[in-house]
Amino acid sequence: MTPVMQTKFGAIGNCFEACLASLLNMSIERVPNFGAYGDEGDWMAEVNEWLSQMGLAYFEARIPNDEIDDFFRDKDFFHVMVGHTNRFEHLQHAIVGRKGKMVHDPHPDGVGILPTREMLIGVVVRTFL
Repeated sequence: MTPVMQTKFGAIGNCFEACLASLLNMSIERVPNFGAYGDEGDWMAEVNEWLSQMGLAYFEARIPNDEIDDFFRDKDFFHVMVGHTNRFEHLQHAIVGRKGKMVHDPHPDGVGILPTREMLIGVVVRTFL
């Protein structure tokens, strides 16, 4: 994982794309703007179509916060974590995590996401071709 900073902010931000770039060890310029977590379009399908060219796929799951430590007890991998920030009440923000803890916030202020009852975890996996 190579930390990559986002280059767009607010409602048109590219924090998710910066997280993908970080996980895939590539520049943010190589990652299309998917408009992730926006109100329009099927961004997840677009992400998976792009990733499929590399033999990869992306999926998300919600894990209750009181189960995070148990879930990651015997697992160690980087992943995307999604939640709200103190900057915007209505926008989601994506950061890179490892074992359910933040390891990289692509936003320059680096404050991460706010705690919630459950965590949205996104994972990039290799597919069978």
